[in-house]
Formats: sequence, structure tokens, C-alpha cells
Amino acid sequence: MEAMGTKRKFWYRDRSSQDGTKWLFKYPRPDTGEHWAEKIAAEIARMLDIPRARVELATCRGQRGSATKSFRREEEKLIHGNQILRDIVAGYGPLRTYRDSSPLQLVRYGFGSYRESFLPALRKIESLDRNAVRDTVHRVPGEWMSCSERRFAIEMMIYSHAQLQEL
Repeated sequence: MEAMGTKRKFWYRDRSSQDGTKWLFKYPRPDTGEHWAEKIAAEIARMLDIPRARVELATCRGQRGSATKSFRREEEKLIHGNQILRDIVAGYGPLRTYRDSSPLQLVRYGFGSYRESFLPALRKIESLDRNAVRDTVHRVPGEWMSCSERRFAIEMMIYSHAQLQEL
């Protein structure tokens, strides 16, 4: 099991790969769509050529979730986003629930502290259009998202895009 964060998750090795790549399987919290949201975010980052982990939709013992391919080399130390946020967001910590801050608020905190790191990605985000957002959301298989979840995801992505452009 992975201790960081509040979601249930575990590391496993892909036996079908030659190098035995490690993946992190994450169970989404009920009724959040976290699994498909991670996939959509990774696909948009890929489209914009922003460094990111590879994320796939996956199932474990009949439960849907997401699988994230490890990008850390053995000699490297991984610093989690939660660890960075703990240093820059007052009151951010392990007892804080996922509903306490919106992802956009957290991006704003990060942007304020790591402005130079965010600028290349923000320039790329400016080139993203609504059709690209819709196409990315529609690549998630129908059985993984209801129609209302799909509409909600598209509207949230368009709203988030507009908010990020204001940074």
C-alpha cells in the first residue's frame, strides 16, 4: 500500500512488460470520477507536451480505478504534490479532506510559489481550444462515464481553462 494521500492505492509490477514496470493503482472515492479525471488530465498534458505520468483506466478485482506508471528512476526521490502543498498552503495536511480546496485554488497556490515552473505549461494551455477538450473527454469509454458526468467534465475543463488563462 502507498501511505501518501487519502485514497486507497497500491503499487504493482506489470508482469507483461520486459522491465517489470511499476504502476500505482488508485481506487477513486465514491461518486467523484477521480479515475477518469486523472486520465483526462494526463491526456490533455500529453496533447500539450507537458511532462506527466502515463495514466490508464484500470480495474482491480472488479473495481474501477486508475493506474499510473511510475516515472521515477531507482536513484531518484519522488516528491509528492501533497508534500509541496503542505509547505505553501496554510493548514494543508493529512487531516484535510479533498473537498477543502478546489484544484484551481491549489494551482493558484502553486503558481504563486513556483511561478517560473508553471509558465511554460501556461503558455501551452493558451493554445488549447474547446474542441480539443471535448475530444479528450470523449476518448474515455462510455461505460466509464455517464452522459451527465461527461457533460460536467467538459464544462469543468472549459471553466478551468478560462480560469488558468487569468493567471
